[in-house]
Amino acid sequence: MAAGESQRVSVDADLEEGFEGEVALTVENLPSGVGALPAIAEPTDKATAASSKPGGDIHKERFRAPRFSATILFIAEPDARPTTAPLMVELKARPMAGGKPADCSLSRVFRLL
Repeated sequence: MAAGESQRVSVDADLEEGFEGEVALTVENLPSGVGALPAIAEPTDKATAASSKPGGDIHKERFRAPRFSATILFIAEPDARPTTAPLMVELKARPMAGGKPADCSLSRVFRLL
């Protein structure tokens, strides 16, 4: 990403163990002059599909966890200096239940080129 540009990154994940709240996403350890607008993701509707078997709908949520999708916008300031090597940044996901952050969070370190 060049100075003065922005780039969107989509984040998709499964919500397991019956979790139905929101997830707050943040990115840490970004290089100087680069920022990320935080995102809050809400779960998508649980999918059901018509069944050809007697009894009607099958309930996929019994077999596959609901998913969420969010977009994080990375923004490089016009005077951001180029880097010569990839940097390791950390994406953090924090569950929100009833409008309050949970005590736990998940993180993933990845390479930013």
